[in-house]
Amino acid sequence: MSLKVTIFGATGRLGSSISNLAAVDPRFSLHSEEIDVYIDASLPPGVPKHLDIALAAKRPIVIGVTGLGEDVHASFHKAAKTIPILYAPNFSLGVALLQRFAKFAAEAFHANADIDLIETHHVQKKDAPSGTALAIAKNLKSIGKNPTLHSIRSGQTVGKHELILNTAEEQISLTHVAHSRDAFAKGALAAALFLSVRPPGLYGMEDVVNS
Repeated sequence: MSLKVTIFGATGRLGSSISNLAAVDPRFSLHSEEIDVYIDASLPPGVPKHLDIALAAKRPIVIGVTGLGEDVHASFHKAAKTIPILYAPNFSLGVALLQRFAKFAAEAFHANADIDLIETHHVQKKDAPSGTALAIAKNLKSIGKNPTLHSIRSGQTVGKHELILNTAEEQISLTHVAHSRDAFAKGALAAALFLSVRPPGLYGMEDVVNS
């Protein structure tokens, strides 16, 4: 039986990619009633309403909207006591692995290394630094590292994140490049499948990778 999903923001860049992939994947069916999992790929103003819809229906919700305030993030923790929620500023499975590699490299490399994080996106992207860059930086700060963030808005770049660890003697660079929004769409659908069988709680893409 296919997983019934509703996509908030289905006409947007990411939402349309998710819809297109779900439409040709027998594991999913697009529905507006009797939903199994909600996927939110909309804009920041709509997230609280969509979270309320999921709470009222007592159904899981996957959220991939960036540029959210602290009050909205706090509402995720509260709602996660009742329903399963997966929040990810980036649905790419590759970025989830980059998070893991970045933390390992920063811990194992020279303690005095300079760390720069450069993110590049299309000119229409409003938030800078990107939610992904902020998440990577937060991950590194949890181990006492403070990367310098740089944002570039150029052309129609889907997404690029480069972490550079540099000393006078040597350098390590970790780079993730998204060639297509389908990378995010596939991750969102993987997250929906993962969340559909989970108990209430707050999850991330690292949980999907580890499952």
